Amino acid sequence: MDELAQALSSAEDQPSVGDVRHGFMLGDYRLLLTAGTLAELAGKAAICALPDTPAWFAGFINHRGHTVPVYDLNMLIGAGATDLKRQYWILLLDRQPATFGVILRQLPAAINDPQPGSPEAAVQLPEPLAGCVSGQYQVDQQSWAELDHRALIQQLKSIFRDRDVLSAASEKPE
Repeated sequence: MDELAQALSSAEDQPSVGDVRHGFMLGDYRLLLTAGTLAELAGKAAICALPDTPAWFAGFINHRGHTVPVYDLNMLIGAGATDLKRQYWILLLDRQPATFGVILRQLPAAINDPQPGSPEAAVQLPEPLAGCVSGQYQVDQQSWAELDHRALIQQLKSIFRDRDVLSAASEKPE
């Protein structure tokens, strides 16, 4: 038997790794990135806050010469503001120019072989994340909601627009 055949034969004997995905926590909620999502973890970075923006919009960071918006989704879902003086990470999602960041309080995890979850075990996310779920999965008796990050950024943009419309309407003289 030649070396290639031996290598293929021994590879067949090894257990398969399966699907490896990335998951993270927001408050008590377990979120899983969709397969193929471009993601990068950035350490603690200087966040430039902007006045007159919602508290859950942390501001912008400079990432490789690009301005990237960063969101504190923990605050948005009612899990309190992230203390930026303590340890945190920024999960960067998508390619430029669509890149945005999400502040994480703990490191993301590699999730091995998630299985489609049953409707009874589905994670019910709070608004505005509820409309950004593209699937439900189970891993070791834990339920994970698959987050559609592109739907999420559209949802966040619509919240900004609605806020601006309400603000402009309240400033109109009667």
